[in-house]
Amino acid sequence: MIGLVNVPIQQLMERRIRPWINKKIIEYIGEPEPTLVDFICSKVLAGSAPQGILDDVQMVSCDLGIEPFIWKD
Repeated sequence: MIGLVNVPIQQLMERRIRPWINKKIIEYIGEPEPTLVDFICSKVLAGSAPQGILDDVQMVSCDLGIEPFIWKD
């Protein structure tokens, strides 16, 4: 049986979440955008609600001149 491991959130953020967010940003806009990655990571660490993060990212992406990359059906 595998037990649960208590991993500090900062370690999880740096090793798994930040690289994944960075990869997704690069896939969408074609280049790294460290400021946007930092922004999203700070929202996740602050415990922001998912919808709040989506709303903020949409607003920031417009400020950066990036087409919105969150589609809703």
